[in-house]
Amino acid sequence: MWNRAEHRTAGTIIGVLIATALAAAIHNPNVLVLVGIGFMVAALTINLGGAPYWQYVMLLTPAMVVMDSGGVNTDWVG
Repeated sequence: MWNRAEHRTAGTIIGVLIATALAAAIHNPNVLVLVGIGFMVAALTINLGGAPYWQYVMLLTPAMVVMDSGGVNTDWVG
């Protein structure tokens, strides 16, 4: 249980940093949503491949942040 919690925490922190960097670099909301979809596909592929949980969360977090905000105010959502 503690190991999974540590993985979730580490993956979420890294994922938020990735989402923040994406929001700083990409200013088009449509492109951000497309990048979020790419992160979602990558996260699902990693999860099905049996990679460590933190890697899955690291890719899933930016996808959720970018897609939840619709590409707008991504830094605030993160």
